[in-house]
Amino acid sequence: MFKKLINLTFMLVFLLISLRALPQERRVWIQAQDDLLFLYQDKFALLIGISNYQYLPRLIYPLSDCEEIRRALEELGFQVQILRNPTSNELRNLLRGLPYSEIGRCENSALLLYFAGHCHTERMADGRRLGYIIPIDSPIHEAQRFATMNISMNEIVELATLLRNRHVLMLFDCCFSGSLFNLMRATPSPVNISILYPVRQFITAGREDEEAPDESLFTRFFINGIRGEADFDRNGFVTGTELGKFLQERVERETNGRQHPQFGKINNPELDKGDFVFVTPNNRMIMPAPPEGGGFIRPNRQRWYIYKDADSEENHGEWTNWMAEEGQNPRRVMELNLRDEAFPYSGRTAIKVRVNFQNSDWGGIAVASLPNYWGEQPSEFCYDLSNAQRLIFHAKGELGGECIQVKVAIAGDQPYGDSARTPAATRWITLSTEWQMYELSLEGYNLRRVITPFCFVTDRPHNNRESITFYLDEIYFVLR
Repeated sequence: MFKKLINLTFMLVFLLISLRALPQERRVWIQAQDDLLFLYQDKFALLIGISNYQYLPRLIYPLSDCEEIRRALEELGFQVQILRNPTSNELRNLLRGLPYSEIGRCENSALLLYFAGHCHTERMADGRRLGYIIPIDSPIHEAQRFATMNISMNEIVELATLLRNRHVLMLFDCCFSGSLFNLMRATPSPVNISILYPVRQFITAGREDEEAPDESLFTRFFINGIRGEADFDRNGFVTGTELGKFLQERVERETNGRQHPQFGKINNPELDKGDFVFVTPNNRMIMPAPPEGGGFIRPNRQRWYIYKDADSEENHGEWTNWMAEEGQNPRRVMELNLRDEAFPYSGRTAIKVRVNFQNSDWGGIAVASLPNYWGEQPSEFCYDLSNAQRLIFHAKGELGGECIQVKVAIAGDQPYGDSARTPAATRWITLSTEWQMYELSLEGYNLRRVITPFCFVTDRPHNNRESITFYLDEIYFVLR
């Protein structure tokens, strides 16, 4: 018994480690609408196939289906492992350990779990129905053991919550109740929105009162879907929502309405905003990551905005990196209003800044790719502005004579900071009471990785005042 336990433990540990040991996916940018966006640091898939049931009818195709899915996912850059014919203990121990493995704790990654085998649905005391996946050794004729050896959807949902991966997609090639997740028929979000937020998604092959055929249409259409057939908007990406909708429509049609796949997201507001994303094989917009690696958002607009209007979806960056004289609280030195409606240059709002030099001889604010991020630690989110020719911004003073300086890429001295070793900077600008357009040339600067795309600074010596107030609006990069 002890030897069997050692062998079981070794097998489970090897399975978890071997996923990580596979060749690493090269990080990529993906073009989504107008931007090139960083997708995932890693993409993992765990496929579970059970054919040789001890107490239930044997299934012919789950293991061969897993092999076909493995090939399709590896074409898309996934690191794939297959767990074949697991017992209840093996399956439960693997799922319990997954959130605490390197795979389950890889935050900027995608994880796909696929189960092919028998499922079962039980009616609970409150009338709801609970689905179970059935391992190879679950005895259907012993009610108590059968119930305890199966893996319930409650356990699956708990697993999904414990995993740290940004996106998790779980597919079940069997039919059972999907009452624990929110069924969907929603329109997929744009992919540049889908990738930003975490999500836990589920797709089942059918309802609880239906029977999925052994030779699975679900698997066939899943493979066709991720290879591009589920790309409804033809943008080169298949989201989890698109895939669920595709499987629902195609399987229902192929079976003449006898089988109805279900899809949805977890019933958790913290984990239902994003969408799993597959990059289709025919997507010609994929570019290899630069040698230094990392995640990028690469603009592809004629204008790439830092600030267009307060609520504009075209704005980029976070106005969080406040600066002041050492030992002083920048929040006591400056006031920032991103929604000033009194004097906009265009649109409804402008930026109003007030600086009080009584507490500090200087102050400034840098816009950052992530809140309060200066590049001290690795981050997957930064901007690639290598195709930016110049920065344009508009400014005015409240009284006239206010002096400011504007810079791009000021964190080049940090280990994971801007790729430009020295910032691009304007001369000191003296503002008038009328709006003026200013321009900063970016020729010759390495802006391949930018975490601080915009910054202003001001100080007492250049202003010779106790305080100043000035306005900014229409801040954008002009692209090649």
